[in-house]
Amino acid sequence: MEPILHARDLEKSYAEKESAERLHVLRGIDIAIAENEVVAIVGASGSGKSTLLHILGGLDRPGSGEVFFRGTNLNKLNAAELAAFRNKNMGFVFQFHHLLPEFSALENVLMPALIGGQFPNERELRAKELLDKFGLSKRYHHRPSELSGGEQQRVAVARALMNKPDLLLADEPTGNLDEANTKSLLKQLFELRNELSLTIIMVTHDKSIAASCDRTFRIENGLIVSDTANLGLV
Repeated sequence: MEPILHARDLEKSYAEKESAERLHVLRGIDIAIAENEVVAIVGASGSGKSTLLHILGGLDRPGSGEVFFRGTNLNKLNAAELAAFRNKNMGFVFQFHHLLPEFSALENVLMPALIGGQFPNERELRAKELLDKFGLSKRYHHRPSELSGGEQQRVAVARALMNKPDLLLADEPTGNLDEANTKSLLKQLFELRNELSLTIIMVTHDKSIAASCDRTFRIENGLIVSDTANLGLV
C-alpha cells in the first residue's frame, strides 16, 4: 500500500549569523508514513525534529528533497496553492495553543472552515460536535482566557480537525499539560484516529508518549538514526 506521506532526501540549512558557515539542520532524510498510523518523532533539542515536522506539513520548504502527500508533490505548489492544500488536507497542533483571544472556543474551532471559504452556519454543527467530543459542550462561548490550559489545548485540537483532515501534525502538543490532561488528550487522539481514519505525526520529548505510538523515529544531527515499531497502545 502506498504511504499517505513520504519524503526523500530532505535537506535544510540556515546561514549562521556573523559567519560564512551554514547550520545544517536536516542532512538527507527519507521517511514514509502509512495511512492511519500514529508516529512519534523524537530527539534532543536542536536535532531537527520540529524542522522536519514543519517541512512534512508544508509549513516550511526544504533546501532540497521532495515531500509527497497522496501523490501530490508539495514542492510543486506555489504559496497560495500550498496554503489551500494544507487547509483542506492537514491539521496542526502546537505546544502553545495559538487560539485567537478575542474569539470564543466555538469561533476558534470554526476558523479553518472560514479560511477555506465555507459558511459558518453550515459548519457550526461539526464544530460543536468536536467540542463535545473533547468534553467542552459547556465552553462554546468562553474565550481562551476563560479556559484552563487543558481546555485551551483541546480547543486547539478540535480546531485542527475542523476540516476533516487526513493528517494531523502535532509539535509537542502535551508540552504544557499536566499528567492527567496529557493522558486524557492522548486517549482522545487515539480514539479519533480510529474513528476518523486519521494519520498522526507527533514530535515529542516524552518517552512514554513515543512508546504509545505505532512507530518512533529518532533523529540525531539531522538524520533519522532509528525507526522502531511499538505496541501503539495508550
